[in-house]
Amino acid sequence: MTVAVARVIALFRSGRLDDDFDQEVASHLAMATEDNVRRGMTPDEARRAAIVRFGGPMHIKEQQHDDRGLPFVDATLQDVRYGLRALRKNPAYSLVAVATLAIGIGAGTAVFSIARAVLLRPLPYGNPSELVRVFETNPLKNWTRNIAAPANYADWKARNTSFTDIAAYEQFSENGSGAGDVFLTGSGEPQGLKALGVTGNLFRVLGAPPLVGRTFTDAETFEGQARVVVLSYGLWQSAFGQDPNIVGRTVTLSGRTYDVAGVMPADFFFPGRDVQLWLPVAYQPSIFTTARRPHWLGVVARRKAGVSLERAQEDMNGVARALERQYPDTNTQMGVRLERLHDSFAFAPRPALLMLSGAVGLLFLIVCANIANLQLGRAAARAREIAIRSALGAGRRRLIRQLFTESLVLSAVGGALGFAIAIAARAALLRFAASTIPLHADVRLDAGVVLFDAALTIVAPLVFAVVPALRSAAAGRLNDRGDGAARETRALRNALVGAEVALSIVLVVGAVLLSRSLLRLEAVDPGFDRARVVAFTVTLPSARYPTRPDRLRALEEIERRLRAQAGVQAVGAASTLALRGFTWTGDATVEGRAADDYERELRHKSITPDYFRAMGIRLLAGRFLDERDAGDRPLVAVVNRALAQRYFRGEDAIGKRIT
Repeated sequence: MTVAVARVIALFRSGRLDDDFDQEVASHLAMATEDNVRRGMTPDEARRAAIVRFGGPMHIKEQQHDDRGLPFVDATLQDVRYGLRALRKNPAYSLVAVATLAIGIGAGTAVFSIARAVLLRPLPYGNPSELVRVFETNPLKNWTRNIAAPANYADWKARNTSFTDIAAYEQFSENGSGAGDVFLTGSGEPQGLKALGVTGNLFRVLGAPPLVGRTFTDAETFEGQARVVVLSYGLWQSAFGQDPNIVGRTVTLSGRTYDVAGVMPADFFFPGRDVQLWLPVAYQPSIFTTARRPHWLGVVARRKAGVSLERAQEDMNGVARALERQYPDTNTQMGVRLERLHDSFAFAPRPALLMLSGAVGLLFLIVCANIANLQLGRAAARAREIAIRSALGAGRRRLIRQLFTESLVLSAVGGALGFAIAIAARAALLRFAASTIPLHADVRLDAGVVLFDAALTIVAPLVFAVVPALRSAAAGRLNDRGDGAARETRALRNALVGAEVALSIVLVVGAVLLSRSLLRLEAVDPGFDRARVVAFTVTLPSARYPTRPDRLRALEEIERRLRAQAGVQAVGAASTLALRGFTWTGDATVEGRAADDYERELRHKSITPDYFRAMGIRLLAGRFLDERDAGDRPLVAVVNRALAQRYFRGEDAIGKRIT
């Protein structure tokens, strides 16, 4: 142990130890020379004889280096220095190789940072593998992952045998629009915040205790309880200065007062990192027994210990069949789908990320094949150098180690530049494509990403350098040089070129197919003028606009002011924005048709008169809504062509009645 420590220390004191050794050798040579002079030799003969007897200073110095230090480390450092000199001698090759490696390693690191954030990083909940999302399915409605009706959620919670508990959540909105916006007031300008309405047991189901205070109780799921709020760690810091006495403090949100119940830990989020506070849903109890047609709840459950996902799915299938028999009007063919919570968060981006990861993997292989080809070509120019080193006594293993070390130095420089490329790619992604990143993902270049970059840096030379190093070391022996070795090298280079071409074709074909898909998407007519329409959401706090007429007057004033702006041709408002994935639904009855002859559930939205003109939507028949339809006038509606064809089957839909 003492010898090993001394050898390690010697690595960091080599300069001083070399000076001490040189002085000691010089002293011994001087004494030996003086002794030889006293024996009658001339000074030159005396020094030469002393050197011969001593064994040669350089030989002794090399032996002393081996005895005092770590020979492998010394040899590696020597190889690194030699490799740097060799790369400096051929800057064109070095520049091309480093740039190529930087692109391959940088692309791989950038994609890994995203994939790790979306697919690999564990969720900040207790035993997250036990958590599942629960969706409604219905083939009649083309539902595969739909949000749940409150009454169905309540029955799932009461009738299942596979879960310890089931919780639900909605995007909290003062106006029921699903926007999730509230305003924090009381000091300075109102601050817009993202809020989420949850059942009282949500945090308990997630296994997420608060950092400060408490979360909600089951009783707070229902109306009539004191209004309370749980804050995110970020909001606690930014809006309340990390006040240690925050629990019990009163805050005003959109004109209503709430008591702060607790603060969640810094790493907690649910369901996305944009949510800044959580509020109890505070429903009337009847919601959970009667609201079976409208769907607005996300549902999360925790499996009991030892219950597999398949077993839980079978259990919930049985519950769904029982509800279908009990409530045929609303639950016909209504099923249940379970997904692991982590998988549900990554559901949308997973295929694209897997495809992108595959493309980057192919790119990395192309980069390695390209560098290997460059190294084989460079080996021909270095054949004489390697042959001379071999003739001077360098063994095959020593030559291979030297050549591999050069490649590792090359890869290290490429890896460092690749990490810089990954940093730039991450910044560009967060700036220009933030909407494509799931809200739960925290894309950061942490230690795991750095280790991945380092791993690629080490793996790359293992892929591109081993075969060229073996070929160069074998061809470097003087007796191995000849036409046979040259033919083998040419065949190997041709094989590498073929591999590059094949991999490139795969990438090009994939890129062409992706481009065609994007062009087809661009050619799809969404039914409105997407080039000139600008959309935004408006939240009207109920404390300031308590009644529907109050909110309508506010919207009319907003529209009036917008119309006065230069360049504005039309302004319209709707209860939900187009393509937002959320609309209100309701039961419908078609006059003159049997109830079982059509789909009774309709998606609908309320609009202001100029909505269609602002959207650039064409009218196929009849008329648009206008001011004549407001107030106590007879109720009218505009339907789309799909509804007219499905409900009225070729008949003129104008004048038909839907209740």
